[in-house]
Amino acid sequence: MKNPKTIGISVIGLLAVISMATHSLVARSAETKQTKSESSVVDARGSLHVPEDYRASYQFLGSWALPADTGKNTKEIHNVYVSPGAIDAYQKTGHFPEGTVLVKERFHTATQQMTPGTVSHAEQLVGWFVMVKESKNLHPDNKLRG
Repeated sequence: MKNPKTIGISVIGLLAVISMATHSLVARSAETKQTKSESSVVDARGSLHVPEDYRASYQFLGSWALPADTGKNTKEIHNVYVSPGAIDAYQKTGHFPEGTVLVKERFHTATQQMTPGTVSHAEQLVGWFVMVKESKNLHPDNKLRG
């Protein structure tokens, strides 16, 4: 019969190997998602485009409101979405992976009195900002990149 201490050490070693393999698969999966996300927004010249399905397939990162210059109104609401897997990668490493795509929506707002008080809500889409984390300068001739 084997020594319980030897069995315990073997089990711990096996769990460590499984944990490292799982971590590697998760990291590769997030990297693959990033590459797919980036390729859907960058054309051959390096110009960026809004991905068609970002609201359904990207993760919602957050939103904020910009106050109007006077009064209780809100001038704009901004919503930010990030490519799949980027939040998990950031939480693990403290950095967004190469190829991470951020999409920021800008909305003009409407403000009105409601039961809880003065309320502003998104009314008209003004436009988007699309950003890609790219440290390799893949499109040096594109003046909008850099």
